[in-house]
Amino acid sequence: MTSEAALKVRPLQESDRDAWAALWLAYLNFYRASLPAATFNVYFDRLLGADPQGFNGLVAILDGKLVGLTHYLFHRHGWKVENVCYIQDLYADPSVRHGCWTCAY
Repeated sequence: MTSEAALKVRPLQESDRDAWAALWLAYLNFYRASLPAATFNVYFDRLLGADPQGFNGLVAILDGKLVGLTHYLFHRHGWKVENVCYIQDLYADPSVRHGCWTCAY
Protein backbone atom coordinates (compact mmCIF):
# COMPACT_ATOMS: atom_id res chain seq x y z
CA MET A 1 0.00 0.00 0.00
CA THR A 2 1.35 3.43 -0.87
CA SER A 3 1.41 6.33 1.57
CA GLU A 4 -1.15 8.16 -0.54
CA ALA A 5 -3.59 5.29 -0.13
CA ALA A 6 -2.91 5.09 3.62
CA LEU A 7 -3.82 8.74 4.27
CA LYS A 8 -6.99 9.22 6.27
CA VAL A 9 -8.67 12.45 7.33
CA ARG A 10 -11.21 12.20 10.11
CA PRO A 11 -12.70 14.20 12.96
CA LEU A 12 -10.60 14.64 16.07
CA GLN A 13 -11.36 12.12 18.83
CA GLU A 14 -10.73 12.05 22.57
CA SER A 15 -8.21 9.25 22.05
CA ASP A 16 -6.12 11.63 19.90
CA ARG A 17 -5.32 13.94 22.82
CA ASP A 18 -1.63 13.07 23.26
CA ALA A 19 -0.77 12.93 19.56
CA TRP A 20 -2.80 16.11 18.94
CA ALA A 21 -0.97 17.87 21.77
CA ALA A 22 2.40 16.99 20.20
CA LEU A 23 1.29 18.41 16.82
CA TRP A 24 -0.27 21.46 18.48
CA LEU A 25 2.95 22.15 20.38
CA ALA A 26 4.96 21.86 17.15
CA TYR A 27 2.50 24.28 15.49
CA LEU A 28 2.92 26.77 18.33
CA ASN A 29 6.70 26.38 18.23
CA PHE A 30 6.65 27.14 14.50
CA TYR A 31 5.07 30.51 15.34
CA ARG A 32 7.34 30.96 18.37
CA ALA A 33 4.29 30.97 20.61
CA SER A 34 3.59 29.28 23.89
CA LEU A 35 0.45 28.66 25.87
CA PRO A 36 -0.17 27.33 29.38
CA ALA A 37 -1.21 23.70 29.75
CA ALA A 38 -4.68 24.79 30.89
CA THR A 39 -5.23 26.44 27.50
CA PHE A 40 -4.32 23.18 25.73
CA ASN A 41 -7.00 21.38 27.74
CA VAL A 42 -9.69 24.01 27.19
CA TYR A 43 -8.99 24.21 23.46
CA PHE A 44 -9.01 20.44 23.03
CA ASP A 45 -12.32 20.23 24.88
CA ARG A 46 -13.75 22.97 22.67
CA LEU A 47 -12.63 21.10 19.56
CA LEU A 48 -14.64 18.09 20.73
CA GLY A 49 -17.67 20.13 21.80
CA ALA A 50 -21.12 19.85 20.28
CA ASP A 51 -21.74 23.58 19.72
CA PRO A 52 -22.40 24.06 15.97
CA GLN A 53 -20.91 27.56 16.23
CA GLY A 54 -17.88 26.25 18.13
CA PHE A 55 -14.51 24.97 17.04
CA ASN A 56 -14.09 21.68 15.18
CA GLY A 57 -11.01 19.61 14.52
CA LEU A 58 -9.83 17.24 11.82
CA VAL A 59 -6.69 15.15 11.85
CA ALA A 60 -4.66 13.57 9.08
CA ILE A 61 -3.38 10.07 9.73
CA LEU A 62 -0.66 8.50 7.64
CA ASP A 63 0.26 4.88 8.19
CA GLY A 64 -1.41 4.93 11.61
CA LYS A 65 0.27 8.13 12.87
CA LEU A 66 -1.28 11.57 13.33
CA VAL A 67 0.64 13.83 10.95
CA GLY A 68 -1.62 16.84 10.54
CA LEU A 69 -4.38 18.88 12.07
CA THR A 70 -6.81 21.59 11.19
CA HIS A 71 -9.14 23.54 13.43
CA TYR A 72 -12.08 25.38 11.95
CA LEU A 73 -15.40 26.96 12.75
CA PHE A 74 -18.49 28.09 10.93
CA HIS A 75 -19.60 31.66 11.57
CA ARG A 76 -21.97 34.30 10.29
CA HIS A 77 -20.80 36.55 7.52
CA GLY A 78 -21.81 40.09 6.67
CA TRP A 79 -22.07 39.39 2.92
CA LYS A 80 -23.82 36.02 2.99
CA VAL A 81 -26.93 34.52 4.51
CA GLU A 82 -25.28 31.15 5.14
CA ASN A 83 -22.42 30.63 7.53
CA VAL A 84 -18.88 30.48 6.18
CA CYS A 85 -15.99 28.26 7.24
CA TYR A 86 -12.96 29.85 8.86
CA ILE A 87 -9.79 27.78 9.18
CA GLN A 88 -8.23 28.72 12.50
CA ASP A 89 -5.18 26.45 12.43
CA LEU A 90 -3.57 24.19 9.84
CA TYR A 91 -0.42 22.17 10.47
CA ALA A 92 1.36 19.20 8.92
CA ASP A 93 4.35 17.45 10.43
CA PRO A 94 7.45 18.63 8.52
CA SER A 95 8.41 15.03 7.74
CA VAL A 96 5.36 14.63 5.48
CA ARG A 97 4.97 18.07 3.94
CA HIS A 98 6.57 17.24 0.62
CA GLY A 99 4.75 13.97 0.00
CA CYS A 100 2.08 13.51 -2.60
CA TRP A 101 -0.59 13.16 0.11
CA THR A 102 -0.70 16.96 0.44
CA CYS A 103 -2.24 17.04 -3.05
CA ALA A 104 -4.86 14.42 -2.21
CA TYR A 105 -7.50 16.77 -0.82
